[in-house]
Amino acid sequence: MSRTENRVGKSKRASRACDNCRKRKIKCIGSFPCLNCITSGLKCSDRRQNQVSGERFFQSQTKLIYDVSSLKDSLTGFLDQLSTADSQELKNSLESAISALGNIDMESYTQMRYEAFEEYNCSKSIESEMVGKRNLLNRFEADGHFTSGVPINSFFGLYSPLICFSTVGISYMIRRLIRLRDDRSIRETIYLLMKFLDVSTMLYVRLNSSTNDTPRRPVDILAQLEEVLETLPLNIKDKLVGINRDRFNMPDEQLLVCVELFEKVQEAFAESLSDTSRLETYFETTETVSSLCREIFRSYTFGLIDVLSPDNLIKMIEQTYWTCHVASMGKIIAQTCRRLLDGGFNRWEYNLGLQEERGDRNRRLWWKGYWWDRWYAINTGKPPLLPDDQSSCLFPLDVLQLHVNDEMDCLTLAREADLNQASIDSCLQFGYILLGKTISFAFSSILYNGEFTSYRLHSNGGYRKSSVTLGNLRKHNDLLHETFRLIDDKLIPVLQANMQERRCLQLHVHSRMTVACISQALCSLFKRLEKCLASKQVSLLHRLTEQNETRLFDVSRMALLDSLKLNTVPLFVRSTVAIPTFMLNIVSHLISRGQDDQRGREKLLLDVSIMCAICERYDSFGDVAKIEPSGTNYMKYFIPLAAGSCFIFTRMCCQTYMGLHKRTEDQFLQDLKGMTTQRMEIAKKILEIRSPLFANLLKSYKRSWFTECILKHSRIKMDDLKVEVEVGQETNEKRTCNGADENFSSMNAIWPLNDADLNLLISSDSPLDLFDLFWDEAAARQFDYINQ
Repeated sequence: MSRTENRVGKSKRASRACDNCRKRKIKCIGSFPCLNCITSGLKCSDRRQNQVSGERFFQSQTKLIYDVSSLKDSLTGFLDQLSTADSQELKNSLESAISALGNIDMESYTQMRYEAFEEYNCSKSIESEMVGKRNLLNRFEADGHFTSGVPINSFFGLYSPLICFSTVGISYMIRRLIRLRDDRSIRETIYLLMKFLDVSTMLYVRLNSSTNDTPRRPVDILAQLEEVLETLPLNIKDKLVGINRDRFNMPDEQLLVCVELFEKVQEAFAESLSDTSRLETYFETTETVSSLCREIFRSYTFGLIDVLSPDNLIKMIEQTYWTCHVASMGKIIAQTCRRLLDGGFNRWEYNLGLQEERGDRNRRLWWKGYWWDRWYAINTGKPPLLPDDQSSCLFPLDVLQLHVNDEMDCLTLAREADLNQASIDSCLQFGYILLGKTISFAFSSILYNGEFTSYRLHSNGGYRKSSVTLGNLRKHNDLLHETFRLIDDKLIPVLQANMQERRCLQLHVHSRMTVACISQALCSLFKRLEKCLASKQVSLLHRLTEQNETRLFDVSRMALLDSLKLNTVPLFVRSTVAIPTFMLNIVSHLISRGQDDQRGREKLLLDVSIMCAICERYDSFGDVAKIEPSGTNYMKYFIPLAAGSCFIFTRMCCQTYMGLHKRTEDQFLQDLKGMTTQRMEIAKKILEIRSPLFANLLKSYKRSWFTECILKHSRIKMDDLKVEVEVGQETNEKRTCNGADENFSSMNAIWPLNDADLNLLISSDSPLDLFDLFWDEAAARQFDYINQ
């Protein structure tokens, strides 16, 4: 028999001990706070307290209530046992501890009145009621210690991608525009905006229905590849001599062949597309090849996907990300991340014994996948798939030669990198790594950090750690601000010097979009916290908000200027992915802070001129930039939706300039003519609602959710309307207001332009009340008007 059999193991001398008990070498019960510290009047601390396990995230408030109740019962038991003791000091300490625990109001931590939920029947979400408003659900004090004014959710953003309109965002812009200048042209702009949102919503639904995951009938991939090659223009087909058609018959090679075909098509068109006459062919070919790549990926079984190299998947993402909606790239990016993790591309030991060429290739693939994972996170708001604790992979050799390593954070990377003598390839690799680490820091340290997003704690008047929280928030914000400054000083000049190269342009757009999205998300976070904290603490948040808003405006403005320097149509089309976002940032800045802008009239006129120049580039595309609701070709919607949004945003900026500086339309055009005649001509088209720029938008669109709600609330406010309805229009108006027509809401019905609808909106005496009703009663939804 073994000597160790049935032997009793030695238990630990102490389960856990706090720092004070460990120093005094006394027995500790292991609770927090422990009994010894409570009786001694010491602050109980544990150096292992920072080592929070992953399970702690899932512990609810009921766990905290149970722990407090258990500690209170334990102290009561101790007091009963010491009833006959002589230590009166110990008795007093225990009685004080019990009293303190009894006075704890757990609702002050959760900010909930639980009895109110039994009768809750509002249409809005509970979160909307709890944060930013005083009502029966939360426990906001009414003594004026908190800020008041616009509710928190009246600011758009809210961690959604910048390219998505939200109802509160549209409402905010419309209200500011009307308060600035209320005339017929402003009402026409609002009408155009509503029409545009109707169109984009319809097209978005159509694209989603055509790209959903419903079962598909089997397709002949080989036949489709051959058909694509046969339909290419002759001068493009002659340049595709490097495509080996024998590889079409190999299923594991079809995706790579299609990606190579897509790249060669882009290069061939870049050389031959000197004007806009062949844009439609370019869009059709691009859409066909891009759709074929995604179709091949969908046709693969799980076993065949596991055989695919991550290199092929990353090449597909790099070539097709700008030709389809970001949501459709999610599966490809997720599959790429899974293949990288399963293959151990981030593990040092997997590269031991390999040749440096292969090891460096593995490191390049890992960091490319890391960037696209972060790109998807910042565009969708979803958590990254590649965890930071598993991203300790060495940098590629070219990046290591820049005197940086993977242990550095984003600020240290930007500060220590030496790009003076670096090659373009090294700068590109370093740039994507830096952007990926910056996104990770912004999400993990600020945007998804419970210390800053626990609004119920911040809204509690007795929250004692608010000053510490604001100090940490300022430190993280300063770190990001310094990182962005170093990106502008080091990386952006290198990219601007090589903007005509496609790879440099893509990184330039990604860098500008990263800074813009993070800055906008920070502004949303700060504005929500402003409504939760006490008034004396808001000044710091107000300064941080202004800093981020200024950076957001400057980045967007510089990005538009850089886009105007692109001298080829394909490059400008690729930059279209981000142009509407930058235009929206400028519009929101000028509308919300135009009256406080101290830059002067000339600077504001220069901003309007830049936006007019962008519209001039889109206008040069001709009929390609006109919205036509037909088919499911994404590329046919890509440019028209971007162009339509830019036309409307520029119109809003022009009217903001006229409202701020009290200029008529003729005076504004003369001011713009002083800069350049071309800008004046495009501005004249933009300010005319009947111009060809808006012809397709006005002539045919389906009355979707927006139009129904506007007409519905127009009818409610009929007493405030002054509408002169002709006899011939009366029947049509009654039908639109009452909704009696069965085809009114049909997505298949196309209606001609009806002046009565426009007049209902234009002639309203109380548009603010109308939109208050409209947005308060409307269901929450987002409208994707231009897809990344």
